Amino acid sequence: MGTNESNAKQSVPTLVRGYTFGLGVVAAFFVFGAVSIYSTADSPTVGESSRWAFVLAARLSVTVAALCALVAFLRARESAFAKPATTAFNILLALYFPIGTAAAAYWWYAIRPREQDPHAA
Repeated sequence: MGTNESNAKQSVPTLVRGYTFGLGVVAAFFVFGAVSIYSTADSPTVGESSRWAFVLAARLSVTVAALCALVAFLRARESAFAKPATTAFNILLALYFPIGTAAAAYWWYAIRPREQDPHAA
């Protein structure tokens, strides 16, 4: 086995683990964002008629955080459901412009091909 083959085999799991770790970090940011948005909803400067929008945004952030955490957990456990869950989540994440779109594109073009063919360099 040559050095290049050995390096390629070592870099793929690191890349995949990095993406899984990144999902956990994104989940934490969504939770922090939800707390911030929800606390803004209780601000006296926010009118009663628009408070629902802040609460809805906070709940959506918590939902996305839970999905991030679930997909990261499935990927970390190398579950059979990890690939379909990651695919479905990244389709949803692509709609969350601009950061979600960038993360989904990164997974789709950089991570996904290596998960399907672990020997690809």
